[in-house]
Amino acid sequence: MRNSRHKKTLLKIMLEQGRVTAGQKNLGISNANQYLGDLKREGVIKDIQANGERFKWWYIVDFDKAKKRTGA
Repeated sequence: MRNSRHKKTLLKIMLEQGRVTAGQKNLGISNANQYLGDLKREGVIKDIQANGERFKWWYIVDFDKAKKRTGA
């Protein structure tokens, strides 16, 4: 399991905003999909793609793990 500050940043933003996309400008993370995919494989987040949209929304499903990872 690769633990990085980028994953921690993504989780903090998701805890504040509810959901994110990899292309959001406020993330400040190059290749955010890489870290979002890791978090999905670890069971912390999931994604959804609405009909007709070209991007996925990522959101937290395991709040206990997310809070533990961010230190909240």
